[in-house]
Amino acid sequence: MRRKDIVLFRMYRNGDISKKDYLAAKKYDLRADFLAPEKASKQKKQSGYLYNLVMNKSTSLLAEKLIEQDGLKVSDVKQDTNRYNQYLTSSTELLHQKGYHTKTTIRQPLYQTMQRIVKQNKYGQDKTSRDFDSSTNKWVNTTEHVENGSVVIDNATGKVLAFSGGVDFKNSQINHAFDTYRSPGSSIKPYLVYGPAIEHKFISSQTALADFPTRFGNYIPTDYNSTVENRFISAQEALSKSYNLPAVNLYNKLVNDKNINLRQDMKKLGLNLSKSEFENLGLALGGTDYGFSVADNASAFSNFYNNGKRADPYYIEEIQDPSGRVIYKHKQNPQKVFSTGTSYIMQKMLHQVVTKGTASSLTGTLKFNYKNLIGKTGTSNDYRDIWFNGSTPGITISSWMGYDNFYGHSYNLDSNSSETNLNLWANIANALYEEDPSIFKLNDAPSRPSSVYKNKVLARTGTLPGTVSYDGDNIELSGKKTTALSLSPAPAATARFGIGGSTKDYNLFYDYLEGKNNDYGKVLIYTGKTISKKKNINSLFAVADGSTSEDAKNYYGKNHEVYRESNNNSSSSTNRTVGANDQQARSTGQGGNGNGSSSSTSTRRSRSSSATESSSSTENSNSESNNAANDVNSNISSNEGSAANTNTGSETSEGNTATDSGPTAP
Repeated sequence: MRRKDIVLFRMYRNGDISKKDYLAAKKYDLRADFLAPEKASKQKKQSGYLYNLVMNKSTSLLAEKLIEQDGLKVSDVKQDTNRYNQYLTSSTELLHQKGYHTKTTIRQPLYQTMQRIVKQNKYGQDKTSRDFDSSTNKWVNTTEHVENGSVVIDNATGKVLAFSGGVDFKNSQINHAFDTYRSPGSSIKPYLVYGPAIEHKFISSQTALADFPTRFGNYIPTDYNSTVENRFISAQEALSKSYNLPAVNLYNKLVNDKNINLRQDMKKLGLNLSKSEFENLGLALGGTDYGFSVADNASAFSNFYNNGKRADPYYIEEIQDPSGRVIYKHKQNPQKVFSTGTSYIMQKMLHQVVTKGTASSLTGTLKFNYKNLIGKTGTSNDYRDIWFNGSTPGITISSWMGYDNFYGHSYNLDSNSSETNLNLWANIANALYEEDPSIFKLNDAPSRPSSVYKNKVLARTGTLPGTVSYDGDNIELSGKKTTALSLSPAPAATARFGIGGSTKDYNLFYDYLEGKNNDYGKVLIYTGKTISKKKNINSLFAVADGSTSEDAKNYYGKNHEVYRESNNNSSSSTNRTVGANDQQARSTGQGGNGNGSSSSTSTRRSRSSSATESSSSTENSNSESNNAANDVNSNISSNEGSAANTNTGSETSEGNTATDSGPTAP
């Protein structure tokens, strides 16, 4: 009011108003025109996975814009924690109090649908313990629930359409979709191993990969449940059933090729791994130092239905100031990782994961046409982490299950958790499809590119039929054929046709091929004996019993057939064929009479009984050497197979097991 009188007096003195007007205005009480005072309303405190995710990201993006407006470099300011925090405080104020608005890619109906499904699902047992909290210097009772993180990404743009940060925000505020980093297990195989191998023309979908007891320095990987298939397996079957040894053999070939830069490819997929991680063969099974987030894994997998391109996953579309001016807008920068041909071949191979492999139970639970659905399961050591990445031509849905493992715990999931996660994935996919089927683009699968060859090859060797020379014999390879997809013409028949496999393994194969009764194709299991470098590796394995075979059926999918059951090879059999009697071998040299029967007149010794455990040629990149560089001691690895360790003589637990150093519990 005093200010009013001063202004009026100056107007009167300057002749702007008369004395009469001045006196009248001075007497007028302006307070009568004021609005009644209102109590300032407190800002409603919001929380939840979605709110926290969007606000945290918006705050950091806006802070970067403020830094740039001040003519500074974001990287320089971030090195000064106090200064950067000041910008974060300013951006928080703008978003909360100044009317700035964030537009997200999250679609509320899809998001709410996911929250409902995740809450309805059953996951596993709670884990309760008493732990010492060093931050409070007190003992606390803690209960951990099985958690889930799930993400839905648009393949073409990278837009995050929906996600689940956890089962219940009240129990855990950690966003398990974006902020939890865990071992990807075998879900890494498609884009780290098989995709690059196809891209660089190392394999077709039917190339034979070795699955025999093999020592890589001190590292002796196995398949699921410490088993080994003891045979050559097609790349298609190896991927769909998630066999570990074929993947390790193939990765060993890739990582030792100086012309291939896997690290650069992984960076394009958004996965920044150290050089030392690539030197560990266990990386082929998910043995990373820190793991991936669900969003990372989903984004990397999404490239296969985006013509080999990966778009960065994002959920902030733009930020506007109160006037509607766009302060920030997301810019897409897709990275080309694989060719269109590689993407197409991987689509066909990964589809069999769903129809014939480890995710085949989905076919009985999905409520939409899965003809173009592709996927890959993943399991880390001792069922600590369970994954499934699944893609249609339109979207990728990834789901992870596991415990948070606070206070250094290493809680593991139940052995049926893979099915639990697949069931959850199916429930999410079904509900999203019911909400909006258009995002799936089920009928938009691409046709075969001109760069992709479609050849008929031998089912057993992955090559064309022909005569090969092996150990002094000319052996004609012929029989059942299958269709192979590749980026190059079908390879000619060759004696060492596969990737991986020692001389002893090939001896076993050719002896079996010629009708000799041996253990080729019989599942072996690690005996648990102490491993010695001087000991023959095969002495550490024994033929698996029926219970192990049944476990394999449950794990590898409903269509899994134990190899022996479909191929009871004996010296009196006239059908000495692999798998389902797919092929008959005829020797044209002195090794046999060519009919495969017990009446063979061969006087040559059995190769497998006399051969030493020598390594194969460099052509096949097998490693039975004692190359210490291949010793795998990764902190995180795959449970879709175990690793025997020369130092302990037992299965290696490559999970990161922390111990509590606090006082003993009272």
